[in-house]
Amino acid sequence: MRAAGLKLAVATSAEREELEPLLERAGASDLIEHKASSDDAESSKPDPDIVQAALRRLGLPRSDVLMIGE
Repeated sequence: MRAAGLKLAVATSAEREELEPLLERAGASDLIEHKASSDDAESSKPDPDIVQAALRRLGLPRSDVLMIGE
């Protein structure tokens, strides 16, 4: 995805200090450019606050973003 020029972000309900170790464990810490954690949002899942924080970090409109998750 990065080779195709896409910007990558993660939006997680994990706390900021938990996020980097999780990304390292997944082998993705050097791939993700923009990170949003529960510390960046008023409410956590299922509220969209964390996803909106990731969108702000990407600097892209929702219409230009694809979300992959579970």
